Amino acid sequence: MSLNSDLILLGGVGPAKTEFYGELDSELAKKCRFVENLSFSTSIYDIEKKIIRHLYEYRRKYVTEIIEKYENLVKQGLTAKRNDVIFKALEIGAVDTIIVSANYYADSQFKKILKMLEIAKNTSCKIEFASSPKIIQKLELDNSVLAILRYKIK
Repeated sequence: MSLNSDLILLGGVGPAKTEFYGELDSELAKKCRFVENLSFSTSIYDIEKKIIRHLYEYRRKYVTEIIEKYENLVKQGLTAKRNDVIFKALEIGAVDTIIVSANYYADSQFKKILKMLEIAKNTSCKIEFASSPKIIQKLELDNSVLAILRYKIK
């Protein structure tokens, strides 16, 4: 099992899942979530619903942590919120993470955001899409994009 996995879902009947969990090293065990009420008679639809719910909860928590990280780094000057500054930072490889509203296509800056995403994809920059209404509202105040920088830029 890869240490690159972000989330491991364990489910099913019987003690096998807890025995498997007990054999995992601590780094992998931290990534585990148990999916309850799964059996051989559980329909594919219900399995998908349960898995999607876990993925949604994980993603929501993950994006919230990234936004908190952004807010903590503001005072250190390791963030950018204006699209022109983010664009320049992307061009010089200074962006660690770009946070984009899932509704970016509705923004007046759509073409510029698309170009930023293209540049980010070609660098080692992480791209995170936020779909939480609360976070999207915050992103809309900042032209739908925020960036966490690797280092300060002028």
